[in-house]
Amino acid sequence: MSQLKKGAALNYITIFLTNAVGLFITPFILNHIGKSEYGIYTTIGALIGTISLLDLGLNNTVVRFVAKYKAEKDRKGEENFLATTMIIYGIISVLVIIIGVAFYGHIDNYFTKMNAEEIEIAKTIFILLIFNLVINLPGGTLRGVCFGYEKFVFPKTVNIIRYILRTITIVAVLSLGGKL
Repeated sequence: MSQLKKGAALNYITIFLTNAVGLFITPFILNHIGKSEYGIYTTIGALIGTISLLDLGLNNTVVRFVAKYKAEKDRKGEENFLATTMIIYGIISVLVIIIGVAFYGHIDNYFTKMNAEEIEIAKTIFILLIFNLVINLPGGTLRGVCFGYEKFVFPKTVNIIRYILRTITIVAVLSLGGKL
């Protein structure tokens, strides 16, 4: 089976897995942490999702240019492009940290209807999700290189494994009494 067909099959598995897990994990999380904390988590998650737009479509650019340099057999051009991409991702990561630090200090000003305990929870979640974003942004380059070389199985498999591990971690932490 070709990389393209395997990648498509893995894509369908990811869609099914995401929907199936979502149907079961959401009530599980709500039952363990409550509506208020879950609401805080989803609100901060949406905010971080907005900040992640600082990627500016760089992943798609990586795919396009890696495929172009591969077709032209221009290894040096590809290396220079990827080095530049990593520098750009470094700058974006620094911007995310700066925006995160600036916003962190004012979370209580933005969420005025939250009590002090909820503000502290929001700050903790915010730090974790900003850290996650800063770590994952440059990883887009690896996915872009894989897709540019038409190697779809590896990044899609990693995505499935990451999703499964994340779900297992959530269930384990909450089952052991963990809170946000």
